[in-house]
Amino acid sequence: MKVIFVLYFLFFLLYTNVSNAQDEYFSALERTSIITAQLSNEYKQKMKNLELDEKKADELMDIADNYYKQLATFRLEANNLKDKRKLNKLYRKMVKVENKAIESRIESLDHYHDVAVQKYQIYKNDLQKFMKSGEKEKVDTAKAWEKIAYDVFEKADVKVHLSYHTVNHGDLFDIYTTAYKLEQIGLLYEEKIYGLFLGWSEINSNRISEEISALYENKPLNSPKAENTLAEVHSIKDSIIYKEIVVYDTVTVNNNTTDFVFRVQIAASKEPLSITDLRKIYHADDIINTVIESGWYKYTVGIFDTYREAKKFKLNIGVSDAFVVAYLKGKKVEISDAVKQNTD
Repeated sequence: MKVIFVLYFLFFLLYTNVSNAQDEYFSALERTSIITAQLSNEYKQKMKNLELDEKKADELMDIADNYYKQLATFRLEANNLKDKRKLNKLYRKMVKVENKAIESRIESLDHYHDVAVQKYQIYKNDLQKFMKSGEKEKVDTAKAWEKIAYDVFEKADVKVHLSYHTVNHGDLFDIYTTAYKLEQIGLLYEEKIYGLFLGWSEINSNRISEEISALYENKPLNSPKAENTLAEVHSIKDSIIYKEIVVYDTVTVNNNTTDFVFRVQIAASKEPLSITDLRKIYHADDIINTVIESGWYKYTVGIFDTYREAKKFKLNIGVSDAFVVAYLKGKKVEISDAVKQNTD
């Protein structure tokens, strides 16, 4: 472990820059809210119903996460067991818990699929009013994006139909996560069309493009706050007023952050894992964060302002038993408390 130092006034600068960035940035929820506000009453009601369906999907995904946390605990326990009889009994428990976790995730993804398809139809139908009256150049661009959205939804539909003939849980999960990713990409292209006709800023349009790229590449999309944090650390690291930051092998962990931070845990081990070992679990090239908790090395990826962003990323990284964890001022907190306070 190493120790480095940065400016005490870092957090003042970050707060100022983050505030300005947030003024120019629509979160996914804010974008949905803006789109919904201009819908007809009929479509507004349908969107309200979809919110309830999505909440049900969220609850199922949370249930799966809790199973995976239980599974992680069992795996840690198994590392310390010498009695073969007890170990085999624990392994049987682990299989049952893992099956329950995958079943909950598949059921959740099935709900997300229904929501995405219905939302796409609402957006597609509503956008016709802009297509009929918009400027030709914008309409041509919108049609090109609509074609992409249609194509990815068609591909997702093929995947979902394939699932009807698939019985293996692991294969089902892979099929549904692929379909989920494609549908999210399709909806983002629909949002780009809204942004075109509603006059959203170039910053927001580019942000949606970044989200699309992140989904295609299975990479975490850091929030504007996190991006500004990294930029500020690099720009003022040579100054003379210092603050301590703990640095592990793969990442800098700031122990005095002022907000909740959500990450996705991909592994835990009593002994440090090498980068080679970690890349066998997580195949992307992103930074893997390392923290030591109660003698365990725990590895996470991504840094997100909201639970929803972290959960969305988790579904696309190809690590079946990953789950979301939360930190407040550098200390790990219960995810349920973080989600509640993060959305208050």
